[in-house]
Amino acid sequence: MKKALIAGLALASFVLYLGFTTQNVSASTAYRTVTTKSYAKSTPTYHAKNATKSVYMWNSTLTKKLHNLKNYPRTTWYVKKSVKLTNGKKTGIFYYIQNKSNSVSGYVWRNYLIKGAYKSSATPTRASLSEAEIVKQVMTVLPGTVYDASLQKIADSNIAHDGDVYANMQEALPKNEQSNFAMLGFDYFDNATLLSELKAGKISYAAYSKQLLTENLTAQLKDKGQVFYSLIKGKTINDFSGWHIAVSAYPSTSKYFGSALVLLLKPTA
Repeated sequence: MKKALIAGLALASFVLYLGFTTQNVSASTAYRTVTTKSYAKSTPTYHAKNATKSVYMWNSTLTKKLHNLKNYPRTTWYVKKSVKLTNGKKTGIFYYIQNKSNSVSGYVWRNYLIKGAYKSSATPTRASLSEAEIVKQVMTVLPGTVYDASLQKIADSNIAHDGDVYANMQEALPKNEQSNFAMLGFDYFDNATLLSELKAGKISYAAYSKQLLTENLTAQLKDKGQVFYSLIKGKTINDFSGWHIAVSAYPSTSKYFGSALVLLLKPTA
């Protein structure tokens, strides 16, 4: 009986000792904050020094792995603060970083990061753009416009029997819609620098057309003799919501790539 009791007490003592030892080990591996410097206002940008290497983002005590930078090779990180952490034996400077949407965050040793936003080292290449894709991108430049299949048929015909594109397209419309028809456009030779950037894949067709449509609309607003001046008077590219739209454009395979006509039809009351 005594032997059993002694054995039981010995086992209990061993369990208590083991638990204490385990807690001490955990406590010794946890880091505490020594100093903190906030970057909340400036939020400098960084990216991973080696995008193929496993580098972990941790919680504030460096006891739990949260994310691996290797899974975010093309991400720009925003530094919210810099902290000096220590566990009594080791000390280091860590950055608390977040991605742009704040969906991923954690602490990373600062030497695993390089200052500056991520930039692709790949040489830009021009994507092949069909006319249908161009139509979609141009529509984003004129928010709220409604694609009109019937108007698109007129745009695709690109009627210009006597050189007057607008007049011929207007005549192809039903008579009750002709007075509500306006047209914007641009040519590939309007801005050589912008076209070069488009062809090199440095800018999207949406960005390209936004600048040229803005310039074209501004120019047409200066011409009070324009046949559809009253329709576009005082408007910007953001003021055509509800209007029907169609686009006649040359695809990227054409030597005239960069030219387009945008047909706009004000909805009848």
